[in-house]
Amino acid sequence: MQTGGNAGSLAAYGANTHNGIIRTYNEDRISIVLDLRNPKMNSSNPEGSRFIKFFAIFDGHGGLGCAEFLRDNLHNYIASSASFP
Repeated sequence: MQTGGNAGSLAAYGANTHNGIIRTYNEDRISIVLDLRNPKMNSSNPEGSRFIKFFAIFDGHGGLGCAEFLRDNLHNYIASSASFP
């Protein structure tokens, strides 16, 4: 994760996965959240208004369901934690 300001400026991003040699399918999943915020914080709280970017690649070796669950939920667990941001 990276916080806002000049250090947080982002001109472009990309992600790539591939099947590999043995498998004909890909169970990797990608999560990109460009403005991750704590849902408990409001705009009057400066800590809750910083731009935080979240990038993750989940290896499907735990199974497709595991990778998809993490893709859809991990960033929310992180943003809702007491120590975030």
